[in-house]
Amino acid sequence: MFTIIEENSNIVEIKKSKFLGYIFHTETEEDFSKSFMSVKKSNPRADHVVYAYILGKKESGYSDANEPKGTAGRPVLNVLDKNELCFNSMFVVRYFGGIKLGAGGLLRAYSQTASELISKCVKKRLELASEIVFTLNYDELDRFLIKFRDSRVEIIEKIFSDTVSIRAVAENGIIQELRSDIRVRSLEILRNNFLYPF
Repeated sequence: MFTIIEENSNIVEIKKSKFLGYIFHTETEEDFSKSFMSVKKSNPRADHVVYAYILGKKESGYSDANEPKGTAGRPVLNVLDKNELCFNSMFVVRYFGGIKLGAGGLLRAYSQTASELISKCVKKRLELASEIVFTLNYDELDRFLIKFRDSRVEIIEKIFSDTVSIRAVAENGIIQELRSDIRVRSLEILRNNFLYPF
């Protein structure tokens, strides 16, 4: 599975109708609601504000926003699903240009807008990870950071006292290697087994 972290947008024009796509990183229903309100506020004169979201393996949804059933939200959700995206919501805003597109034309327009928007974005792979805290001696810090520079360990915070305490998110597969590294004096798992984009 993947996710897109950066917000992004695009515009597609088909037979004088404008389709504006927006994508957001969305981890909760509250995140989704904020994104939805932001899009609606930015587009007060839009004819339709279609959306689709995937928050987890079993949590997804969509709205056709008064377009004919199955021609708008479902195609956008299918594009998110086909790209194996999770924790993302996508909105496609339509400004009607006066020419009817028909059901097939609408389906293609919404799918095209969603696909082109995703192709502009950087996808990050989601891995099972844990939040950890571990300690090192000062003189070991640089060598440790060089060794694990290309690993799936993202340092969140360094606290300097008698030793260096590092709070990080690490892919589960590397935690045993960190634990057995002779430079690591102690390692504690603060939170485990959540999906994290590396």
